[in-house]
Amino acid sequence: KARKRLEDFTKEEAYALARLLKFKVSEKVAFATCEKYGAKAINWAFKDYQNAISRGVAINNPAGFILDKIQDYDESEVTAEDIFKLVEKFEAEDEAERIKRNEEVKRKKAAEAAKEIERKANRKPWQEWEIQLLAGNYIKNGNKFLDADKKSIEERGWKAEEILRSRKYMRYFYPDSETIQSLAIENETSDS
Repeated sequence: KARKRLEDFTKEEAYALARLLKFKVSEKVAFATCEKYGAKAINWAFKDYQNAISRGVAINNPAGFILDKIQDYDESEVTAEDIFKLVEKFEAEDEAERIKRNEEVKRKKAAEAAKEIERKANRKPWQEWEIQLLAGNYIKNGNKFLDADKKSIEERGWKAEEILRSRKYMRYFYPDSETIQSLAIENETSDS
């Protein structure tokens, strides 16, 4: 059977083959073993070898030990290491999604802020008779704007609460309030 081309080997396969070849496993056996059992099985066998060495087991034929251990493993078996890698992948995907959502929120807020600035820059001032009519309707309807009045306010680039809070227009909507009287006194003292 023809061997794979060099560019067809995965990183894991290349490392596994290199480990086998460094342990003086023949080239033919190393390639056949990797093809039959896969890189994962080779890596598990090397872990078994390292564990045996760390426990003080005397191994006269390291290559033979590893080749025997490789046969004990099934490449398709899921391990804890596989789960940890999968979790890392999912966490990376979740983080990328969170960053994407945050960027989208920031973009929307920036667009809304720009739209708000443009709205305020383009809003039209009210003629005195228009604001008096609007204020009369507001007071007559129990301090509420009718839908038609809300629409005309928005068409001019205003919001209803902005008109009610505007020092320039407040006196029309709250003619008898203490705030308006104190503003009138402020204006009189600043004019003199």
